[in-house]
Amino acid sequence: MIRRSRFTTSTSNVNSTSNGDDQMQNQLQVTSDSFSDFDERASLLTSISRVVATSVAASTTMTDTQYDDEDDAINTDVDLQDLPPTYSLQYRIVYWTFVSFPTLLTDLVRLTVFVVLLAPAFFSFLKFYCTCDRKVLYYKKASDTSRSIRNQMDIYSTIENNSNNTDNLKPVLIFFTGGAWVIGYKMWGAFLAKVFAAMGVVVVVPDYRNYPIATVPAMVQDTEQAIQWTLDNVHLYGGDPTKVMLAGQSAGGHLASVVLLQKALKLVKGEPITGFKPTDLLGFCSISAPSDVQAMATNFQKHGLDQSFVQSLFGVKANSAVSMDDNDPQRLVEELQRIMENNKYNGYSSNEDAHNTPAATTILSMDQVLPPMSIFHGTADQTVPFEVSERFASSLQDAGAQAEYIQYDGWSHTDPILEAIMEADHRFHCDLYDRLYQSIQKKRNNSSREQLSSSMPPKLDDTLPECAQLCPSPLVKAARFCNPF
Repeated sequence: MIRRSRFTTSTSNVNSTSNGDDQMQNQLQVTSDSFSDFDERASLLTSISRVVATSVAASTTMTDTQYDDEDDAINTDVDLQDLPPTYSLQYRIVYWTFVSFPTLLTDLVRLTVFVVLLAPAFFSFLKFYCTCDRKVLYYKKASDTSRSIRNQMDIYSTIENNSNNTDNLKPVLIFFTGGAWVIGYKMWGAFLAKVFAAMGVVVVVPDYRNYPIATVPAMVQDTEQAIQWTLDNVHLYGGDPTKVMLAGQSAGGHLASVVLLQKALKLVKGEPITGFKPTDLLGFCSISAPSDVQAMATNFQKHGLDQSFVQSLFGVKANSAVSMDDNDPQRLVEELQRIMENNKYNGYSSNEDAHNTPAATTILSMDQVLPPMSIFHGTADQTVPFEVSERFASSLQDAGAQAEYIQYDGWSHTDPILEAIMEADHRFHCDLYDRLYQSIQKKRNNSSREQLSSSMPPKLDDTLPECAQLCPSPLVKAARFCNPF
């Protein structure tokens, strides 16, 4: 059962220097506290810096989101679309000097220590990535003017099936890596690919353009094109296009969910879609994904990213016709639920407001427009609060989708793809593999013609050499202490 969380939001306008002075007096009280870890020191620095920025730019009216518990409260009422058109140059300089730069520098130091502590595992990781049997291909045509070197994918498969023989094709897992839409790279899927390829699964890890080369809407297009290419061509590399599972971590999970939900919205509205349908996939699994962009406003600020940057990232500044809601999974689910309820009430399968006539087709259910969805998250995630995923899964269920929420106590934002794997903790891999296997079993049971590949065991074998521990546990624990994510 999904446990519902309480979300609190309050806003205040900063209109005078006296307000800034009061805030400074209140916030500087924390200097008497003792600090036990990096997070608290960074929090103090950020708090003082924000007060300085507010005092200098007090003449600029802005919205300051407050929350009860800085560690895990999220805000559901902050509208990132409706912001003041511009901030003064003075404000932007002060904000960068006293907020963004110190915060990013602190995170960089912590990240450096994190990498140094996990150096033995990263060395093994890099060696595998450079020497493993993977194929690097473009998923965009050469004639596509938007194609860049980032539009490549890694395919982990030992088979090239150029004869188009459909016998003994393997299940397929498409995995989109994270990276805050800015520093993502397909290499980060190598740990997962190493394990799943050993279990007889063809693993496809697409790359996508990052900001500032592209904004989120363009990344969504890249994601959709990569999925479509895989469904059309994976049989050439030993993969079965009828047994494809989609998964994504962090920003990769966000982009993949947006693709599915945008297509689902078109289907329930009775609009035509191009390419694959979401239900052509066996299922979707997201891990540590920012599924509620509006609720992430506070966390963006904690990492030194102001709302103006987020607007640029999501393409709102460059194109006034672009809405934040268009690429916000939580908002898309809420819109999907509203349309489905409206369709059921009116007896139409398309949006009555748009068409005003009964449609000829049967009313669509959520099972007809979305595959089963599994939402994974760690409770110690400092980048994306786990409540975001908890609420997203609950909204999917309320809309009638087949969805579940799986929680990993004590796991950070990167544990599922880095620290836990380095310590030979493959719980996420086992859970993901289990959902792939069960989806194939269900598909086989629904069709007497389906055959389950003999190369896929029913359970992931975490005793394989590919699942061995890569780094001493004390170093992993120390790295978790320094992890900026």
